[in-house]
Amino acid sequence: MHDTLDKNKSQLKPIYNRSRELFASGGTILPDGVSSPVRTFQCVDSPPIVAKSGRGVHLVDEDNNRYIDFVMGLGSLILGHAPPSVVTALHDRIQHGTVFCVPTEIEYKLARKIKESSPCIDKLRFVCSGTEGVMSALRLAKAFTQRQMLLKFVGSYHGHADPLFGRGSNFLNAAQQSGIDPQIHKNTLLAKYNDPQAVREIFQQYGNEIAAIVVEPVASNMGLALPHRDFLACLREMCDRWGALLIFDEVVTGFRFCYGSVSNDLGVRPDLVVFGKIIGGGTPIGAYGGREDIMNVLQTLPLGSNVTDEDLDKQGGTFAGNPLSMTAGLAVLNRLSQDDFYPLMESLGQTLETALKDIFQQKNLPFGCVRKGSLLSVLLMDGPLKLENCDDFERQNFELFARFHFEMLKRHYFLPNSIAEPWFISFAHQDISLPEFARNVGEALALCLNS
Repeated sequence: MHDTLDKNKSQLKPIYNRSRELFASGGTILPDGVSSPVRTFQCVDSPPIVAKSGRGVHLVDEDNNRYIDFVMGLGSLILGHAPPSVVTALHDRIQHGTVFCVPTEIEYKLARKIKESSPCIDKLRFVCSGTEGVMSALRLAKAFTQRQMLLKFVGSYHGHADPLFGRGSNFLNAAQQSGIDPQIHKNTLLAKYNDPQAVREIFQQYGNEIAAIVVEPVASNMGLALPHRDFLACLREMCDRWGALLIFDEVVTGFRFCYGSVSNDLGVRPDLVVFGKIIGGGTPIGAYGGREDIMNVLQTLPLGSNVTDEDLDKQGGTFAGNPLSMTAGLAVLNRLSQDDFYPLMESLGQTLETALKDIFQQKNLPFGCVRKGSLLSVLLMDGPLKLENCDDFERQNFELFARFHFEMLKRHYFLPNSIAEPWFISFAHQDISLPEFARNVGEALALCLNS
């Protein structure tokens, strides 16, 4: 049964008085009033909203406006807001303490669950965020290879660690404007996503100096860009030929399309993989793991050796592996490991994709969408309806999306605040009408085009 907004509420435009007041007050104590830049709403015409609560598919703001959420913690909440299994597990766990700075049994249980999900992982380490996971994996790759160069792809996002900073091709200017040593760009090489020839040329010039390639195996920060079949195979080939490591940044894609690493389905095996978001069940988390010989670089000196503080500082964190994140993550993975889960998510994604394409055709709208599993991006662009790399992403109509976002907010749908983020479908979206959402998308876009 679909839990849709009742007719009276759906006809009422949201008011944002309390959110505006809180946001303005927050600006006096937090830069821009936020703790993460996209939350400023500066990329869209919508007013900032301040969240009050969430349950299932719905998010409620401080003015008690109720939205159907397609952000879902930017992919962290694959079961929806406050799923009962996670709430119960956390309630039971928190009564026994929150952080101990020694291992806990639940930490080993979640680690074993993740290892068993993905053949590319022999050992792993927990950290507190995706940014920290990628940063740590890169440092590990440099230590293992004794090299310093990194290859990444324009338009991809791997967190805000200095060597990884910036989505665009003008890495040096971005670094200078952000307090980063401009010299760091010398060790960060850039190529276009889905361009194997560019990768081969870079390795021909720098192959003996490259420690690692860092890539989103399915790009999800320039919209949703699916990899060509030969692209990831080329990355694997170049790493094998030149002695570099292949790092899959799966902070978004891990456990999103299948149970475990998406490499399980793609047929290309990374040396290291980074997880985040979903494995924390809505709590802060990151993890990185891979081949045993690489991960063993993290080990301290053999038992009985003279271990110094420097030996112990390879990677650490007070809240790494904390029992709350471990408990929430295990509760979520227990549900995801059931046979019915991913077929249902694929069905939800297919329903939405079909409904959107139908409504675009019915209304003669020159738009499209790209989807994999439960991730979807709309294509609001002139020219060919394809999204394969950063050049295609730059053809998106950012101004139209800004107006469209506000129009959807007024219709009680909450979308990501940037067209660079895909729409996230959760298990809870089975409780709403996806065709009705698609109809609202079509009506909102038609209205925005004519305004």
